Amino acid sequence: MANEVGGMRLSDVSAQPQSIPEIRLTVVKWRDGDDHRRWPAEDVIATTLPAIICRETPVSPIRQQNRVAPHALLLIDGCCHDDVLENLWLRRRTSSLYDLLRAEQPCLLVAPDMSLYAEMPSCHKLYQIKRTFVMYQQFQYHGLNAVPFLAPATAAHAECLAAWLRANEHVTHVAASFQTLHIDPMLWCRHLRLLEQIKEGVPRQLVWILIGQSDDSWGTLAKRFGSVGFIVVGPKFDSMRHQPEMSLRLPL
Repeated sequence: MANEVGGMRLSDVSAQPQSIPEIRLTVVKWRDGDDHRRWPAEDVIATTLPAIICRETPVSPIRQQNRVAPHALLLIDGCCHDDVLENLWLRRRTSSLYDLLRAEQPCLLVAPDMSLYAEMPSCHKLYQIKRTFVMYQQFQYHGLNAVPFLAPATAAHAECLAAWLRANEHVTHVAASFQTLHIDPMLWCRHLRLLEQIKEGVPRQLVWILIGQSDDSWGTLAKRFGSVGFIVVGPKFDSMRHQPEMSLRLPL
């Protein structure tokens, strides 16, 4: 595993400068990329990575399909199921993948996070975190305004991520998700504490992109993190499980 990602140290991954427009706190909802009706004339629109890359045949960009206003900012959330994530990893060096994404002209793209599970051995969790950052680096390398995804499983992971952010001062925006934690309040609070550990370990102000479901906790989160650029509200994760299995339709 370590050889595949060039070792387990995050210090091997370097960030390029981000160029993300300055926007006040904005709450946006996911839009179904396959919905051909006109999307509302909103200033900021969010869609998911699978809505763009998991299509049977090449089609026009999401902006054209849904007649998105030219001035609108498009945010792409990297939330994916494991089958899509693994296909994405296999095709991370495929130029057609990045051609599809650049055609959307997103203002930012939240890098996909490789899933972490409690039963995973510690070394496998580190491997997943490193793969997440390798994907982030690939998106940046191919000219996309990528945002690193922070998903610490332990306090040691949180310190490692904070150290990486201290070393990479170009990073101004980061993302985190509460999408799958609504079923367990204890896990939700633990995840919050680990993210706050990262925030406290970085001496500069970061802009946070928070992803999850619509509930009363968003106001609390916005206050706790101080500077929140976007809150991306998605459907309940359980309902997403009933969607047909998704996979990339790109050549290796």
